[in-house]
Amino acid sequence: MSKDSNDNPQETLIWLDSLVEVVKERTGQNLSGLETTILRGAYYNESYDSIANQYGCSKDHAKRVGSSLWSLLSECFEIHFEKRNFRSVLDCLELELSLSQPDTLERPEGLVPSDSKFYIKRCSIEPLCLQAVLRKGGLIKISAPPKMGKSSLMRRIVKLAENYHSVCLDLNLSQTETLANLDRFLKWLCLNISRDLKLPSNLEEYWDDDLGSKSSCSFYFEDYLLASIDRPLILALDKLDYLFAYNEIAIDFFTLLRAWHESSKVDPEWSKLRLILVYDDEPPSIESNKSPFNVGLTISRLEFEVAEIEDLVRRHKLNYSQVEVERLISKIGTHPYLVRQALYELITQNLSLNKFLQQDLTKRYPYSDYLSN
Repeated sequence: MSKDSNDNPQETLIWLDSLVEVVKERTGQNLSGLETTILRGAYYNESYDSIANQYGCSKDHAKRVGSSLWSLLSECFEIHFEKRNFRSVLDCLELELSLSQPDTLERPEGLVPSDSKFYIKRCSIEPLCLQAVLRKGGLIKISAPPKMGKSSLMRRIVKLAENYHSVCLDLNLSQTETLANLDRFLKWLCLNISRDLKLPSNLEEYWDDDLGSKSSCSFYFEDYLLASIDRPLILALDKLDYLFAYNEIAIDFFTLLRAWHESSKVDPEWSKLRLILVYDDEPPSIESNKSPFNVGLTISRLEFEVAEIEDLVRRHKLNYSQVEVERLISKIGTHPYLVRQALYELITQNLSLNKFLQQDLTKRYPYSDYLSN
């Protein structure tokens, strides 16, 4: 199973239940109580002694049933199963099992959680992002037009770096008067991070009007927030565009981020900090050596690849050929939101692909916003 489910017992049970349902569908037989106990024990790397004790049978009996079970699963899925590889083989079956779950078609709007059956892993992007964010001095900029999946990718990166602390802040949640005042904005930032790290607010001790808000904020980060944690912290800032409108505040703040980034390369305490910046539009103009937008890893192309669209079509249980997928792409392109929207309409409106393709989408919302230019 994916890393996302490793520490989620409830999600693990869902995946194992899906496996049992697929076996029943393909073989016509239900797995016994002992067999399902063996599956769960194998998933958590438990010994046959432990499994036998849980079920109330002998170790030898559990091993005999287990041997027959692995043979059954190997035949059912045409993949070699055994107790020691059970967890890794489940990883390979993630798509197959997700499609066996009850239909839960999701509307194509907002964040797509990385454990959603409709989240498409960006195989050419995610490894680069994970490598960057795990590195000392890691900084990632995710910049693309609206509804390309920037926020979903940001959350996915944070999820993959599961052993790190993380704080994801959406600037859309900050008030106008907060964004318009540097001191208020930096205090808002510090308070939110303290809360997410489950640390009490300690602004009074570190905020000094004579030093100024930028220095006070830096001391709060270095001497309190970063000093209080034993693992790196990923600070992910989403929808930075809301700050771009306040040019002077934005320049001061982004200059501060660049200074923190430079410190994170050499200073032991600051080396715990990683940054992810997410935005739609061009950032404000800042001197080259003071800007965080010309350093680190830049991700700016988030269109789906053809293979990813084919994967998403399968996840929607649409039996399209490669030629049909190419026809769909020629009509709407590879924009993630448009692809999701089209597949959602094809299912919910019970449309044939031909009928959908015959429409003039340049005159229909939401396609008109993207296809008319």
